[in-house]
Amino acid sequence: MGQGMSAQEREVFELMTKLLQQHGKYLPSHNLKALLRWTAAKLPGVTESTIFMIVLWDKVEVKLWDCATKGNKTVAEMLPSWRVIFEVLKAQENIYDKDKGDASCLPFAVEPQSSLRSGMTASLSTQPTAPPLRSERERGPLRSLGAFAAGYCPNDSDSDGEYPFNSGPVDPEKEPDLCPPAWCLPGAMDVTVAAAAAGGAALLPSAGQHGHSLHSMLKL
Repeated sequence: MGQGMSAQEREVFELMTKLLQQHGKYLPSHNLKALLRWTAAKLPGVTESTIFMIVLWDKVEVKLWDCATKGNKTVAEMLPSWRVIFEVLKAQENIYDKDKGDASCLPFAVEPQSSLRSGMTASLSTQPTAPPLRSERERGPLRSLGAFAAGYCPNDSDSDGEYPFNSGPVDPEKEPDLCPPAWCLPGAMDVTVAAAAAGGAALLPSAGQHGHSLHSMLKL
């Protein structure tokens, strides 16, 4: 390759030079031309496409080492140039494979918004619906702290609309009775049971006596 290079040979030389520059490599023009000329002579059938393939340059390595081991100093001097070209072509092949892999994964990595939206709609439509909320009548109003302290809620009612535990209106000015009924005192139940067994049923506290305080029972 020199003054008598054909158009195809010159194109290959220029492309190889640009490829080396892209990867930050450099070969003297004389060394590059000599290696390309030797490759075309020793490997028949080399084309503009195959000259840039790794497989071809694997074969070039075998040929170079075969000639170098036989004492061909000119060919031995081409080995460093071969190494530079091989590394550049290998790096270029890795870049091509990476770009090809990214392109093949692109349709799966990016999903159109319409598909995402329809998928979300379908997912929401299949979600189980929550049971209907109970009405105010069914669940009743919220209980206050005072209602819980008293043990019942004045807003809770039975089916007849009456409060089963309502003892009537409460006088806010009346002092509360802190003494329990006599029948709740320790030993009172034993006395009541003994009296009932002896026939003294009259000693059993009646429903009206349950609300009497200890002071009332003592007066009796």
